[in-house]
Amino acid sequence: MAHRFSSNTSPLNAAVGTSIPSIDDFSNGFTYESHLGRFCKNVIVVSARHPHSFFLQTIDDLTFSDNFFSKMNEFYNRCFDAQRLVISKAALRVNLCCVARDEIESDVWNRAQLLEYYPESDQCSLLLVDIGTWQECVPRSNLRHILLPFRQECVRSVPCRLAGIAPAKTEKNCLWNECNITDAIKTFRNVIDNVPAEVEVLDCSPNGSYFVNLFVTHDTFVCVNDFLLYHKIAIPVDDCKTLKPEELDPTTHEPFLAIIHEFNLQGELLAEELKANQRQQKEEQRKKHEEQQQCQSNCRLPCIRIIDIPFLSDKKLIFARY
Repeated sequence: MAHRFSSNTSPLNAAVGTSIPSIDDFSNGFTYESHLGRFCKNVIVVSARHPHSFFLQTIDDLTFSDNFFSKMNEFYNRCFDAQRLVISKAALRVNLCCVARDEIESDVWNRAQLLEYYPESDQCSLLLVDIGTWQECVPRSNLRHILLPFRQECVRSVPCRLAGIAPAKTEKNCLWNECNITDAIKTFRNVIDNVPAEVEVLDCSPNGSYFVNLFVTHDTFVCVNDFLLYHKIAIPVDDCKTLKPEELDPTTHEPFLAIIHEFNLQGELLAEELKANQRQQKEEQRKKHEEQQQCQSNCRLPCIRIIDIPFLSDKKLIFARY
């Protein structure tokens, strides 16, 4: 069970009350805790990438999280030992738990997990665990060590996916992030944006994602799963709960969180796209070179000059000069 602070013992009070904050440099992840029941009303959509990757939170958890993060923000904005909390290059490693300054609001801090570090630019890619999304090109200077009490508090944003559907138009592996269907994903986001939501939890994947039926209220009560099927944005499928080898951590053999696997997969897809573009550029350069060679070859036609030297007699001497 994740540690929960009482009203008298907050992370801020615990940290300020000690001369040396207890920094957590060794953890490789956060604890996720779901308070979704079989049927749950009054849930909000924290973030949504596509129908197989969105995060929900109950209203009660949202209230608790607001209080928790206000205390965490207060600590990191007022910390008198801020330099000690700056993360050095040597301390960076994949899955490191940390805190990152928000890219828009400089006085807001987000709990994060390091996905990748780029030493040439001194920037990172991070999973923002409570928001349920990743962020790229984050300067290392925006990172801070996380205190143990802040790391121990569970993540209350629940990873979910719509049950029983797959994208109607796919390129390779029936994955929403592979598809050239941005309009379909935009439709999904518009349907669930800023409206009352309810959820029916059907099952849970080994990677921690919940298979759900999601309901929203516009003019009428709508099942989002059925809405996508009706508009042929999705097709019905049987959900597969067996994970592929690439969905497992090669070191621990534990399942990746679905969103971390998607981050890794997107990197692979971008690498494939980059290679395809490079091959296309090389092919275009080759054709252009061949065309230039052909053009130069056509311009090298023999140039002949006839020199006619008349004599007094009827004979002529003709030179052909090339």
